[in-house]
Amino acid sequence: WDEPCGGFWWSSCDTQLFKDSITNMEMLHLASKLSYMFPNEPYYLHGAQRIWDWFFSFDNGYGLMSDKYLVSTGAVPERCCNFTSKPYSKCHNSKISGTSYNQGLLLSSSAYLYRRTGKQNYLEVGLRALEAILTNYTTKEGILIDEPRSYQTYENDLCWAGIDPGGDWYSFQGIFMLHLSYYTELLAEKGILPEKTLSRINDLIKKTSDAAWMRSAVWPPFNMTDVCNTNGLSSNSSYPKFHWWWGQNVTQQIIPPDPRQYFHKIQLRCFTVSGNDTQLWEGMLGSEIKCKQECQKNFNCSKYLYQTDQATVPGTDCWIWSYNRSNHVCTLGDADFNVGIKRPIGEATCSSQCGSKEPQKLIHGVCYCDSDCVKHLDCCLDYADFCVKGPPPTCKGLCNVVEARAIAGGGYCWCTSECNPWYTDNNSDGSCCPDYHEQCEKISMPTCLDARTQGSALNLFLAHLKLESITKNGK
Repeated sequence: WDEPCGGFWWSSCDTQLFKDSITNMEMLHLASKLSYMFPNEPYYLHGAQRIWDWFFSFDNGYGLMSDKYLVSTGAVPERCCNFTSKPYSKCHNSKISGTSYNQGLLLSSSAYLYRRTGKQNYLEVGLRALEAILTNYTTKEGILIDEPRSYQTYENDLCWAGIDPGGDWYSFQGIFMLHLSYYTELLAEKGILPEKTLSRINDLIKKTSDAAWMRSAVWPPFNMTDVCNTNGLSSNSSYPKFHWWWGQNVTQQIIPPDPRQYFHKIQLRCFTVSGNDTQLWEGMLGSEIKCKQECQKNFNCSKYLYQTDQATVPGTDCWIWSYNRSNHVCTLGDADFNVGIKRPIGEATCSSQCGSKEPQKLIHGVCYCDSDCVKHLDCCLDYADFCVKGPPPTCKGLCNVVEARAIAGGGYCWCTSECNPWYTDNNSDGSCCPDYHEQCEKISMPTCLDARTQGSALNLFLAHLKLESITKNGK
């Protein structure tokens, strides 16, 4: 817990001081469940209410929720504080809908706290969040969605037991379902859930568990020489396993923002087109961390360039540029250089500003809403939301083109061979665009198995069974 600012850190590691919703939702669930189980121990209830109050201190009581009333990814930027801007930046709600387990944990927490206290506000939050999930968190078929963002954690067509192929996102769905069943059971016992709502929950769980079963892409027996089962399906088996990529392309998704203060891209070089009036400083520092610090302490610094090999420009390894974009761009691939770009902080928006060459003011510096912002790496955080038409960023026709693609929620992805395949929340780390492997390396989705996905399916089925025991007909 961060005193006096409030909220739980993602990690105590100095480089991971994020206040993600999931960390706080897990603690809220734990405390609220303990308060329900041990009503004579006020310590647990006090802790649960303290976390709840912090979570709902954002946006005048609205909480860390998206505009659709789904739990957001959390507070941004990193190292933020709710009550003071010193020594940290003030926390803001990302307003980007988080993964499904966030939604489930809020539901069960609200139910436990309502059952423990009888206070109507806990019930109202839970019912409103449930309605938002049933309305906004399903496909057109009524199946639960999640953020399939990490499927690129493999190389070529190989799998390794020590590398997560992306099963996290599908185990998240199972966690959601389990907590939805807690929520439903707790409120159904009190006769609070309307029959219509109970019926909608039952439909969601049935359709989602059926999809996990019927859309399985991997079938036994498994060929041990082909551990990822890339040789196609066996049509003569009736025992499905669960493909960790089921539901691909059913519903378009967006990528939550990474709360770190810098976007980072390796093997990229910014360069001056003419003159050097936008360059603030250059020198020899000996490490990229020091180069980043040089940019950080200068409010007018928008980005830094660090040279990893002294052979190209002897005697200088760090350059920092101002927010004036008039004579430099970042469109040159170079193995000897890395670029760090300050994340825009402030209320600047591209709403009604798309195509405008006018700078949008930030707390420090500016950002832009025109198509050139991907060349200068100075797009406002919601540029992709308002100004990029069509599907999510794709590499189709852009393989090995050294130009960033803007991501909804802020950040950039890439279509070059050195892009970072670990495409989870880290749109700050020069990630590949979602279809890079498919478009540029002609690698189709491997059917790797992930043990947690088996657990996810089991949770879906258990939630389905629990709902059947709650409903009157038990069909």
